[in-house]
Amino acid sequence: MFTGKFRLIIVASIAAVLGWTVISPVVQGNYDVEVQPQISVGGYQSDTAKMIDSYERLMGNYQKLMAENFTNVDKQLITVKRDIALIRRDIGEIKSMLAQVVPTGVRAGEPKPQPNTIEPNEPNATVSSDYSADKSTQSASWQELEALKR
Repeated sequence: MFTGKFRLIIVASIAAVLGWTVISPVVQGNYDVEVQPQISVGGYQSDTAKMIDSYERLMGNYQKLMAENFTNVDKQLITVKRDIALIRRDIGEIKSMLAQVVPTGVRAGEPKPQPNTIEPNEPNATVSSDYSADKSTQSASWQELEALKR
């Protein structure tokens, strides 16, 4: 199956590999390998120094968190301010609509005048068209409303 020339090539290559391993310095153990570790160990710190360092990191994280929250609050305040401006505009529109609907002589805080009725069972019933009897309470309530508007 194998010819003589082919067997010669296989035997020669095996001999070359064995010769190389015998001559090689790695197999003999005559080699130097230089290892330089890249490990850095921090200096010794006492427990107090470690505690202070961790506290400083904690405060730094807290400051970052507070800054982010203040930014969020600013955004929310801008939104609230815009919403209040829209509400004020809507109230102004409602006031102008009410001014068109409500007669000019009627004020918002005054009670409606009671109709004059005569009780048939009262012996001295008179019809009074004088509405100024409790005008002081009406004006006081109107003044209170004006003060509340401000």
